[in-house]
Amino acid sequence: MNAWIETYRGAVQRWEIDTVDHFTVAFYFDRFAHASLNELDALGLGAGVPGRARRRWATVDCYVRYLHELRAGDVLHILSGVIEAGADGLLLGHKLFESASGEVCATAEQRLRPVPGPATAPHTARERRAHEARPV
Repeated sequence: MNAWIETYRGAVQRWEIDTVDHFTVAFYFDRFAHASLNELDALGLGAGVPGRARRRWATVDCYVRYLHELRAGDVLHILSGVIEAGADGLLLGHKLFESASGEVCATAEQRLRPVPGPATAPHTARERRAHEARPV
């Protein structure tokens, strides 16, 4: 079973590149942030999920590998999935592709934890089991 899902699709804008025509790091992180929110929604853990509207997640660790440069006009997409689900949170994986060639341009491992608070729903054992059943 392929547990990777597409969580982002877009293009590199001219104003998002640096002086040597490379996609800037800030915009890689912007795209990964969009992918994370979409992955959480797909897992039923996002803020837009009924009954979970006050659930918030915080990134506590992120490891990114840059493998191939993107340039203005490139179309990209991101596949995301759960690497690990634990009582204290999730480890998400992201693969960012240049869509035309299919080349992997960057990967990210992002550890998320629920933000504690009176209205925050915890990451339940049932949710963890469901996420552990679809590892990437």
